[in-house]
Amino acid sequence: MWHRFAKGLAILLLAGFTFQVQADDYPAAFAAEAAIYPGGQVFQSYQDSDGRHVDLVVNADPSDVVDYYTQQLKKRGWRLKNYQEAGPIAAADLRRADKRMIISVVRERGKVVATLTLTTP
Repeated sequence: MWHRFAKGLAILLLAGFTFQVQADDYPAAFAAEAAIYPGGQVFQSYQDSDGRHVDLVVNADPSDVVDYYTQQLKKRGWRLKNYQEAGPIAAADLRRADKRMIISVVRERGKVVATLTLTTP
C-alpha cells in the first residue's frame, strides 16, 4: 500500500513482500550524483513517466540512509527542500537546477528498502 508522506512524496509500504536481490548495477544517473549506500544492494531499477528509480536493500536505519544521501548530494550542489521522519520511515526531497531527487526509506518486517527517484525535465 502507498503511504502519502508529504506532498510529492509517496512510499510503498512493503507488507508481505519477500525480497530477492538481483544483480542489477547501480544506474549511472545515480552514480554520477552519489555513491551507492555502503553495503546496499540494487533490488530493481526502472524508468517511468515520473523519472528514473532505483530500489536498494540496505542494512541500516532509514534516517541514516537518508542522511548519507543528503550529505553526498549537498557536496554536489543539491539543496535540501524537505526532510521528514516518522517511525520506520525517512524521506528527503532535494533540488539542483532543474533536477529533483527524492530519497525515501522504509523499514518493514525487518527489511529496509531505499527508493531513489531522479527527475529531470
